[in-house]
Amino acid sequence: EVGVLPASALSPRAPLLLSSPRHPKVGSTPTSLPHPASPSHAARARTRRSAKVSGQKSQGGRRSSSKSCRCCSCRTSAMQHVLLPALLSFPSLRRNSSSCAKRSLFNPVFSLPGRVRDPAVRLNEAGEAELFFTYFRGNPAAMFTSAGAKDYYVSRVVTRDWQTFSEPSDITPPGFASPDAPIRWDNATIIAFQAYPDKSLGGKSSGLFFSRRDDGSEIWSEPRPFLREALTLPWNTGGRAIDPTLVLDSDGRLHCFFVGSTKRQRGDRRRANLLGQAVSTDPDLQRWEVLSREAPLIGTSSRAPDGVENVAVFRRRSDAVMIYSEGLKSQHLAHAVSKDDLISWQRRGALSVGEARWTAGRYGAPFVWAEGDCWWMALMGEAETQTHQSAIGLLHSSDGVHWQLLPEAAGVEMGLPLRRSGVARRGGDGADGEREAEG
Repeated sequence: EVGVLPASALSPRAPLLLSSPRHPKVGSTPTSLPHPASPSHAARARTRRSAKVSGQKSQGGRRSSSKSCRCCSCRTSAMQHVLLPALLSFPSLRRNSSSCAKRSLFNPVFSLPGRVRDPAVRLNEAGEAELFFTYFRGNPAAMFTSAGAKDYYVSRVVTRDWQTFSEPSDITPPGFASPDAPIRWDNATIIAFQAYPDKSLGGKSSGLFFSRRDDGSEIWSEPRPFLREALTLPWNTGGRAIDPTLVLDSDGRLHCFFVGSTKRQRGDRRRANLLGQAVSTDPDLQRWEVLSREAPLIGTSSRAPDGVENVAVFRRRSDAVMIYSEGLKSQHLAHAVSKDDLISWQRRGALSVGEARWTAGRYGAPFVWAEGDCWWMALMGEAETQTHQSAIGLLHSSDGVHWQLLPEAAGVEMGLPLRRSGVARRGGDGADGEREAEG
């Protein structure tokens, strides 16, 4: 049976024992996020070497201009400002400059009573990782129905070492899921997410939403809709928009990657998920230029006839990389590359992440960020698909394409043996995956 946390257990001040199986320690409480400052000359040099941190969802490839950044009123140039998190590091993640050093961590690194999904990571100036995720605290049988809406939240924990975590605190009221990492925009911090379950599953609303937090405050605003035109695009016949990913380009413009849906073929009730893209400079996020108005940016393929979802975007030295969940029934990771500042993308095929018991049922929803010369990925995994018990684990890479799972914790019974062949499955964004898995 699934444990459900009582409301009293979600106080942002009360410590809670949340730890990996091999490292049980009492967690610390969350801290505030100070506004970034301009990096030093040495720090800027390090930023050029380490590229972009996706935890801030910031981008940069061309030489930055000297004008003030568009995401706030500071005098810092756009490129210096949005890449500042690349200067941060955790004590537990320190390693030599040439490779990802081994560390005493074991997968999965994070789980809770209930279901944790859709991880996103932001590094703050206190040297901590803020982990944002979908937190479902209800009956698993209602996860993908309108009855489950009251039990979905976007939540957050904080860690310094990926062994001890603060108590979870909710960012949204019930009925929202699939968060992106917060970014700076219009003199404040914003976080994007989606309504869930949406109208296609019997919910009250559909589409993308964001909340805003002013400097010096720990209070997030009520969710506000944005990019509503995504719901009526000609290729988005399902009339839904999910999985928002916000990315700043080198000119300080805000890109949003999102997922819409269509029927796979006439008379077929099964959906295919398709990727769209839009860009905005509007401080209120109400005016957007949709770059994929007539056709999706990435659609179906012979390898994934049911489409794609859950996008992570990050910058390498000469290009940007997108890693996404490909397929719904037999979901795996794939990647694409852009060499023109996020505008056009070339699909490069599937990615291998290895095998583990905690991902033997399904895996997906990647999120990528940089630490010096090493890339890290947070990934959601399910050991089995009957109860959807899920956890979050970590992978590392020296080039952003070839990934290695952290070792699995010894003695942790995940319910299924290691899968020896084939592609591990994840159930998509909800009912789609359930219907696909049932054939």
